[in-house]
Parts: sequence; structure tokens; C-alpha cells
Amino acid sequence: MQTETQAAAPLVHPSWTALESLLHAATLAPSPDNNQPWLFESRSDGELLLLHDRTRALPSDVDDMFSMIALGAALENLCLAAGQRGWRALVSYSKEFGPDAEGREVVAAVRFAEGGVADPLASFLEQRCCNRKPYPRRPVSEESLYQIEASVSALDNSHLHWLSARPSIRKLAGIVAAADRIRFEHRPFHTELFHQLRFTPQEAESTRDGLDVRCLELPLGAATMLRWLRHWPLMRQLNRLGLSRLMSFPSALQVWRTGTMGLLTTTDTSRLGYLQAGRAMQRVWLAATKLGLAFHPLGSVPIFLSLWTRRGGKDLLPHHRRRVEDLAGRFEKLFPQAVGQGVVVLFRMGEADGGSVRSLREPARLHERVAIR
Repeated sequence: MQTETQAAAPLVHPSWTALESLLHAATLAPSPDNNQPWLFESRSDGELLLLHDRTRALPSDVDDMFSMIALGAALENLCLAAGQRGWRALVSYSKEFGPDAEGREVVAAVRFAEGGVADPLASFLEQRCCNRKPYPRRPVSEESLYQIEASVSALDNSHLHWLSARPSIRKLAGIVAAADRIRFEHRPFHTELFHQLRFTPQEAESTRDGLDVRCLELPLGAATMLRWLRHWPLMRQLNRLGLSRLMSFPSALQVWRTGTMGLLTTTDTSRLGYLQAGRAMQRVWLAATKLGLAFHPLGSVPIFLSLWTRRGGKDLLPHHRRRVEDLAGRFEKLFPQAVGQGVVVLFRMGEADGGSVRSLREPARLHERVAIR
């Protein structure tokens, strides 16, 4: 394990009540399509292990990049919750990633010590959510952007980039539409999307993961249409008539109407780098929440850029590969300072009403090695 911080104060052994509170905070983290790829294991010496549950990985995930980002966000929540208790979270990162016989892998270990200081961002863990509603074209203020940047200034490998010029945002809207279109045309991604959707409140409650369609802020009747589109033969036929273009239009319109777009990148594209970048992403999101700003990550562009930069698009059909190569070139022209860095999250940000429905979470999945007393 690679140790981030060594304890100088007495260690703390969390009680069951404290442990439950810490794990609840961790599970409030965002994850791709709300797949919640985390698992926890406690030890009798007070150490808490954060594990990657590979059985929850999404097929579109490139080298577990998105799972690592989600696990990093959960880790950051855990550290913030510890600070609220006056504890310091002492994090050790795993040097070697590899699944055990049950498909789990340890990514970090956390001990707790006295002497922690509460971070103001910790007060917004419960409020943070994904807001897919329309945002105004008014750009976010420079002061707000400065405060958000300050929230990750201590993290060397993470970098924020902003777009607020209308011509650039219009170009980005076209890139987002092109990426979303592939997501509806490529059968493995179509299968993944509909596996994660929950079409009724009862479905959402029974699994407490995935995407409740009410979270998507769809127009009236769109959810019913979406049910029919889960059948790939029908989807494929309708795509030939231009359905994928129509399906990609709402996300493009969301971007086109937004005043500020943000991009978080990392210069460390290892699995550990993305784990740490997940902590940065969560801090950016919480800082935006603290400022009363809505936040909406857009997943398709990071997926396809990663498929292109890390795998050369070999998992795609030839015409989709050419399209991804084109959008990657267009994206680099919009964010030239990010060339060579790994894309962590592309997001909309602005003022908006609160989202109508929030994604549910499962209770923390805790595997005990030795019972805590």
C-alpha cells in the first residue's frame, strides 16, 4: 500500500454507529449510471478497506476508469465525514490492483486519527445531486469559478478547464450530439443503457441502483417511448430512419443553452491517478453545490475519448471509429491545454431549479474480516 499520510495523533477505532455514519456518507458519492461499484471491509484494528466490486463494472468502462473515479468520490466523502467528527482520515492507496476469487479488489485502506478539521464541503454531501434541467445562458461568475478551482488546488494531477464563449459552446454541443448518437447506434452500449434504466418507482426501490427515468427530466411521454426502444431490432430499424439523431438532440440542446461548461482532467492516467481524480471531481461538485450551482456530468464524450486514446477505438464499428476520431480532433481544438491528459468528467454548470427525483442508494455493503467491538 502507498501511504498518503502518516498518523501523528492517537488512532481512533470507530464504533458501529460511527462506522455506519461514515459509510452512509461514502455511498452518497456519484457513480456511472449509479452502478455503485464500492464495497467495504472492516478490520478489528479499526482499519477500513475500500474495495472495487468488479461485478458492478459497466461494459463501456475503459480500463475501469469510471469505476476508479466513482471509488475516489466515495473515498473523498469518507474523508470529509471523518473530518466532521474531528478525525483525520489516513489513506493508503493500493500499489497493485487485482481481483480476489470473489471479483473484489482493494483500492485503498483508511485509518482514523484524532486531530481532524471539518471541511466546509462536508455540509453539502446530502445536497449534492445531478441536475439535468435546463440552465440559463448566463455564464458562471469568475469569482465562483475561482472558488471551485481553489477546492482542488492542492491536488497536483487534476486540472479544470472552462468554456463560456458562445461559439465554443455551440461547437461542444455538436461534439456531445455526435457522441450520444453513437451510444444509441452501438448495440453493446444500447444494452448497457437499458440494463441500468429503472422505468417505475417500484423498480428503482427494489434495486436502489441504476437510473430512475424520473431523474432524466424527460418530456411527457418520452419514458413510454423509451420502453419500446429497449428492443434492439426496433431500435436498429428506427436508427436507419434517423432516430439516433433525434435522440441525441436533447443533450446537444442542453449544452447549447448552458452558459458555462467545465472539463476536469488528470495528468496521471493510471488507475491510481483516476482514483485520485475521483476525489477531485467530488470536491468540484460539492464546491458547486455550496455555491448554489447545478451540476450535470455528460458521460458519452469521456467514454468515446477514452476508447479512442486508450484503445484506438478497436471496440467500435469502423464507421463509428471514424466518427470518434473526428470528434476527438474537434474536442482537442476546444481544449488544447488538455491535450495528452485524461478526461475525468465533462459537465454543465449553472443556476437551475432543484432536480425532481434523486437516484437511490443501496445500504453500504460491508464485508467484515473480524467483527468490530
